[in-house]
Amino acid sequence: MPRPRSKYRNIPTVVDGQRFDSKLEAKVYGDLCLEYGKQNVIRQVSIPIGAQRIRPDFMVLIYKDPLDKFEEPSYNVMFIDAKGRETQAWRAKANCLKALHGIEIQLRRK
Repeated sequence: MPRPRSKYRNIPTVVDGQRFDSKLEAKVYGDLCLEYGKQNVIRQVSIPIGAQRIRPDFMVLIYKDPLDKFEEPSYNVMFIDAKGRETQAWRAKANCLKALHGIEIQLRRK
């Protein structure tokens, strides 16, 4: 019996032993690993928004070299979500996250 088609027609993919929900998510992961290094890309982060949560696909740590060598190194954090289709529910959660915490999620599309 064939598997039923998924709601958004995504095809689960396995890359480097990791399962991704879609080919797009796997491609974005590969691109981020090349650009920022595999150790700086964290998958499936959960951020609370009141009673709900939003789960961006990736959190990327971007390290900045300190100007003073005695100063601790610091980093910026970037949240990225890979989506073929942006839903109203996702947009509402992303807007709420920005309003509550000042965190913006970058959207990567096909």
